[in-house]
Amino acid sequence: MSPGTPWKANRAGRVFDAALAVWERGVRDVADSAGIMGYIRGIGGRIPGGYRNGRYQWCGAFAGYCLMQSGVRPDILRQQDPPELGGIGSTYRLSHLVRLDEARVIRRAADIRPGDVCVVGRAEDRPYGAHIVIARSAVGADGRFATVEGNAHGELHGGAWGEGVILRHRLATPGDSRGFIFGYRPTPADYIGEVT
Repeated sequence: MSPGTPWKANRAGRVFDAALAVWERGVRDVADSAGIMGYIRGIGGRIPGGYRNGRYQWCGAFAGYCLMQSGVRPDILRQQDPPELGGIGSTYRLSHLVRLDEARVIRRAADIRPGDVCVVGRAEDRPYGAHIVIARSAVGADGRFATVEGNAHGELHGGAWGEGVILRHRLATPGDSRGFIFGYRPTPADYIGEVT
């Protein structure tokens, strides 16, 4: 089954461009806590006393920032209470967001395209996954897809390995601890205005 919302290069390109622009700024987890706090606030997250490494899993906040930069309505992405109402602040909330409109969900790794938001993890441990990433490529012949992601370890801008907004490759198989579980592709109704 293919995803309900067709992939559109211009929409996807805006997400991808926003993610790469943040990566090119060299966002590091410890050094850029004010910027990270901005991503968290943007999706309605709150951390009394401010952000410190380990106090908030901000992978979804980073993806939310990139989606908002591409024109996705903030109200779609904001954390809802109870969490079953959706949002992008956690993999659990995102799993409920895609259930609210099945046209948003990407079920097969073969359907991943650049700009899609993907959840990775080990499905046997947590059916809603463990980490949110943005795809930079479709799945290749090696069974991997390239990502840009926040709150992770990988290639920082400049080529060093570190924690922050990074580039990485993930497996498309959910049996691996880093494998694809499901994805989110915004529907046309998720945008503030039509993005052609």
